[in-house]
Amino acid sequence: MRRPKENSLCINRDCVKMHDLVRDMAVHITSQSPRYLVKAGMQLRELPTEHERTEGLQKVSLMRNCISKFHLDMTLPKFTALSTLLLQHNGCLEEIDDCVFTLMTELKVLDLSYCYNIRNLPNSISGLVKLTALLLNHCGNLAHVPSLAKLGALKKLDLGYTGITAIPDGLEMLVHLRYLDLYAYGIREMPGGILPKLFRLQYLRLDNAVAEAEEVSRLSKLECLGIRFRNLQEYHIYFSLKQQRCLNYYSFNSVGLGYYFLERRRGKAVGIGGLTNFGDSIKILTDIRRLVIAGCDDLGRVSDISSLKDATDLRTCWIYSCKQMECFYYLSSYTTALQTLEYLFLEYLDNLIAILGEEIDGAESTLPTPITPGIFSCLKTVLIESCPKLKRLFPQKLLRNLQNLEEIEAWNCSGLVEIVEASSDEEEEDKEASKNSVKLSLPNLRSIALQFLPELRSLCKSCYAIHCDSLRSICIEGCPKLKTISPLFPQPDNGQPFPPASLESLAVYPKEFWNSLEWDHPNTKNVLERFLE
Repeated sequence: MRRPKENSLCINRDCVKMHDLVRDMAVHITSQSPRYLVKAGMQLRELPTEHERTEGLQKVSLMRNCISKFHLDMTLPKFTALSTLLLQHNGCLEEIDDCVFTLMTELKVLDLSYCYNIRNLPNSISGLVKLTALLLNHCGNLAHVPSLAKLGALKKLDLGYTGITAIPDGLEMLVHLRYLDLYAYGIREMPGGILPKLFRLQYLRLDNAVAEAEEVSRLSKLECLGIRFRNLQEYHIYFSLKQQRCLNYYSFNSVGLGYYFLERRRGKAVGIGGLTNFGDSIKILTDIRRLVIAGCDDLGRVSDISSLKDATDLRTCWIYSCKQMECFYYLSSYTTALQTLEYLFLEYLDNLIAILGEEIDGAESTLPTPITPGIFSCLKTVLIESCPKLKRLFPQKLLRNLQNLEEIEAWNCSGLVEIVEASSDEEEEDKEASKNSVKLSLPNLRSIALQFLPELRSLCKSCYAIHCDSLRSICIEGCPKLKTISPLFPQPDNGQPFPPASLESLAVYPKEFWNSLEWDHPNTKNVLERFLE
């Protein structure tokens, strides 16, 4: 469920987006009921006093406040009928009385999500036998959860992004559980024998931990699965599981990958780390949306993964520390995967010399002209980091395909000399020839960051202008050989320079570099200085 916004009304985890005035009226009406106490987003530092005069509370929402201690007067029997307690997004909450939950015998929903500072939960939680939902996600300092053995009614248990390092005691007793998120950084393995008892599970997330593949495959009601695999044999068990069932979400992650590779985006993802000789043998699911490959040193090209040709919805591809990779993709293996790709991250590839290449009869050649229109037509973000042999990011004839490109980032690429490859390898053209050279357009480009590129000499040597009408931010640092950024600021027909109307920031370091830049029009520098950081 999406994080509720301030103009949302949340009761019992059901959120309805509404206009501020409508929300205020709904909160007011709800607050008038003796059964409800709603003080969400009020910046409270202490518990409100309304509960002292209210009998028979059923639902309490104190989410998005600054309450640091949750203490109750145990002499007041006000909470015996409470079924819902929402305390999420109280980042200051550190202390909960151990006896607080002894009064709440009817409690069914307890939400403490995003209470970052909670380190321990009261042992009295173990006695909430009617609890159906216990939500603790993003309680990053939470190190221990009391025994869950008596919580037999529990249907949803969310411990994602907590600090626990062990499977909670009594987990195997939660036979009615349908939702289980144990994506905790410290949990590396699910002990055998637990999962078969949780046969009603529909959602299981263990992205950072391994489990017995055979036990997982017996969970016949699964709709969403996040798991780590030890080897290709286990991966193909999960592949078969996906083929047999309609998993709405899956994340299959190799043990060789750190958790940060797959944690940010839920979806349909496969992460492969530290494996060898898998290019032809690994099977890629046709509906995959995110592919991460790390530490696979013998992989020369992503296009070597033959089953990738059947992928129809690939959105993100992240290649990291594959030492033998020379080219991201050979167009002779072109598939629809390049038509749908939106995010491309290439990092720490010591031998990468090109993003796209072509191979004819076993020999590398230049790219075909023209490049198939669908290639990279959906691409939004390109990030290149620590690829020392890469000299140019894009061939000029590819730019007509990059009409949806929004972000370009290049970091620590010691051999990069040009962002867009010139149409020829000739040396610097004279000024008149330059004016007659190609004018390019990246209409949706919003940001460009070029940092620590010691050999970068130009954005495009043979290009007179790159029209970037949506450009918002530019960051250039550690590019001592770059002489001009004038192509990003083409002059209008009247010859007077002006920045893109969308420009918000221009960060150039150091100041001496800014002063050394050359401009096609003498006033361009003065016009841009108001944006300079």
